[in-house]
Amino acid sequence: MNAALGWGALAASSLIIGALLGILRPWHERTIGVVLAFGAGALISAVSFDLAEEGLELGGGDSVALGLAVGALTYYLAARGVEHFDRPQPTGPFGGPQQTGDGGTGLALGAFLDGIPEQLVLGIGLVVRRAG
Repeated sequence: MNAALGWGALAASSLIIGALLGILRPWHERTIGVVLAFGAGALISAVSFDLAEEGLELGGGDSVALGLAVGALTYYLAARGVEHFDRPQPTGPFGGPQQTGDGGTGLALGAFLDGIPEQLVLGIGLVVRRAG
Protein backbone atom coordinates (compact mmCIF):
# COMPACT_ATOMS: atom_id res chain seq x y z
CA MET A 1 0.00 0.00 0.00
CA ASN A 2 2.89 2.36 0.74
CA ALA A 3 4.33 1.71 -2.70
CA ALA A 4 1.01 2.57 -4.36
CA LEU A 5 0.76 5.75 -2.29
CA GLY A 6 4.32 6.71 -3.21
CA TRP A 7 3.84 6.10 -6.94
CA GLY A 8 0.52 7.97 -6.87
CA ALA A 9 2.15 10.95 -5.14
CA LEU A 10 5.00 10.94 -7.64
CA ALA A 11 2.59 10.87 -10.58
CA ALA A 12 0.42 13.64 -9.10
CA SER A 13 3.46 15.82 -8.34
CA SER A 14 3.72 16.72 -12.02
CA LEU A 15 0.52 18.76 -11.64
CA ILE A 16 2.03 20.79 -8.78
CA ILE A 17 5.32 21.24 -10.63
CA GLY A 18 3.50 22.34 -13.78
CA ALA A 19 1.37 24.83 -11.84
CA LEU A 20 4.45 26.31 -10.18
CA LEU A 21 6.27 26.62 -13.50
CA GLY A 22 3.20 28.28 -15.02
CA ILE A 23 3.02 30.80 -12.18
CA LEU A 24 6.74 31.63 -12.09
CA ARG A 25 7.09 32.91 -15.64
CA PRO A 26 5.24 33.48 -18.91
CA TRP A 27 5.68 30.84 -21.61
CA HIS A 28 5.77 31.21 -25.39
CA GLU A 29 2.80 29.76 -27.22
CA ARG A 30 5.09 27.49 -29.25
CA THR A 31 6.56 25.98 -26.08
CA ILE A 32 3.09 25.40 -24.67
CA GLY A 33 2.07 23.79 -27.96
CA VAL A 34 5.05 21.44 -27.88
CA VAL A 35 4.29 20.38 -24.30
CA LEU A 36 0.61 19.83 -25.12
CA ALA A 37 1.49 17.84 -28.23
CA PHE A 38 3.90 15.69 -26.21
CA GLY A 39 1.18 15.05 -23.61
CA ALA A 40 -1.34 14.17 -26.32
CA GLY A 41 1.13 11.77 -27.93
CA ALA A 42 1.93 10.11 -24.62
CA LEU A 43 -1.77 9.78 -23.79
CA ILE A 44 -2.64 8.32 -27.19
CA SER A 45 0.27 5.87 -26.88
CA ALA A 46 -0.84 4.78 -23.41
CA VAL A 47 -4.41 4.28 -24.58
CA SER A 48 -3.39 2.51 -27.78
CA PHE A 49 -0.81 0.16 -26.37
CA ASP A 50 -1.84 -0.44 -22.80
CA LEU A 51 -5.45 0.30 -21.97
CA ALA A 52 -6.95 -0.65 -25.33
CA GLU A 53 -5.00 -3.91 -25.47
CA GLU A 54 -6.06 -4.90 -21.96
CA GLY A 55 -9.61 -3.81 -22.74
CA LEU A 56 -9.64 -6.06 -25.78
CA GLU A 57 -8.45 -9.00 -23.70
CA LEU A 58 -11.00 -8.42 -20.96
CA GLY A 59 -14.06 -7.08 -22.73
CA GLY A 60 -13.64 -7.69 -26.43
CA GLY A 61 -13.63 -5.37 -29.41
CA ASP A 62 -17.24 -4.25 -29.07
CA SER A 63 -16.81 -2.88 -25.56
CA VAL A 64 -13.54 -1.14 -26.47
CA ALA A 65 -15.11 0.48 -29.54
CA LEU A 66 -18.14 1.54 -27.50
CA GLY A 67 -15.95 2.94 -24.70
CA LEU A 68 -13.77 4.90 -27.12
CA ALA A 69 -16.80 6.29 -28.94
CA VAL A 70 -18.64 7.27 -25.74
CA GLY A 71 -15.48 8.86 -24.31
CA ALA A 72 -14.82 10.88 -27.46
CA LEU A 73 -18.45 11.96 -27.72
CA THR A 74 -18.57 12.92 -24.04
CA TYR A 75 -15.48 15.09 -24.38
CA TYR A 76 -16.76 16.68 -27.59
CA LEU A 77 -20.14 17.54 -26.10
CA ALA A 78 -18.68 18.79 -22.83
CA ALA A 79 -16.10 20.91 -24.68
CA ARG A 80 -18.85 22.45 -26.81
CA GLY A 81 -20.84 23.13 -23.65
CA VAL A 82 -18.03 25.08 -21.99
CA GLU A 83 -16.76 26.67 -25.20
CA HIS A 84 -18.59 29.91 -24.54
CA PHE A 85 -16.40 30.50 -21.47
CA ASP A 86 -13.37 30.93 -23.74
CA ARG A 87 -15.09 32.84 -26.55
CA PRO A 88 -14.55 36.63 -26.76
CA GLN A 89 -17.62 38.59 -25.67
CA PRO A 90 -18.61 41.79 -27.56
CA THR A 91 -19.17 43.77 -24.35
CA GLY A 92 -15.61 44.79 -23.45
CA PRO A 93 -14.92 47.87 -21.30
CA PHE A 94 -13.97 50.08 -24.26
CA GLY A 95 -16.22 48.60 -26.91
CA GLY A 96 -13.77 45.84 -27.83
CA PRO A 97 -14.10 42.13 -27.13
CA GLN A 98 -13.67 40.96 -23.58
CA GLN A 99 -11.99 37.61 -23.14
CA THR A 100 -13.62 35.61 -20.33
CA GLY A 101 -11.18 32.70 -20.40
CA ASP A 102 -7.70 31.85 -21.61
CA GLY A 103 -8.27 28.40 -23.10
CA GLY A 104 -7.66 26.67 -19.80
CA THR A 105 -11.26 25.55 -19.53
CA GLY A 106 -10.82 22.95 -22.25
CA LEU A 107 -7.60 21.70 -20.68
CA ALA A 108 -9.22 21.43 -17.26
CA LEU A 109 -12.19 19.62 -18.77
CA GLY A 110 -9.89 17.16 -20.54
CA ALA A 111 -7.92 16.49 -17.37
CA PHE A 112 -11.13 16.01 -15.38
CA LEU A 113 -12.73 13.69 -17.92
CA ASP A 114 -9.49 11.77 -18.37
CA GLY A 115 -9.06 11.37 -14.63
CA ILE A 116 -12.39 9.64 -14.04
CA PRO A 117 -11.87 6.48 -16.13
CA GLU A 118 -8.13 6.53 -15.55
CA GLN A 119 -8.52 6.34 -11.78
CA LEU A 120 -11.30 3.74 -12.13
CA VAL A 121 -9.05 1.59 -14.30
CA LEU A 122 -6.14 1.92 -11.89
CA GLY A 123 -8.29 1.15 -8.85
CA ILE A 124 -10.09 -1.79 -10.43
CA GLY A 125 -6.82 -3.11 -11.82
CA LEU A 126 -5.17 -3.02 -8.39
CA VAL A 127 -8.07 -4.83 -6.75
CA VAL A 128 -8.32 -7.48 -9.50
CA ARG A 129 -4.58 -8.18 -9.48
CA ARG A 130 -4.47 -8.37 -5.70
CA ALA A 131 -7.49 -10.70 -5.53
CA GLY A 132 -6.18 -12.89 -8.36
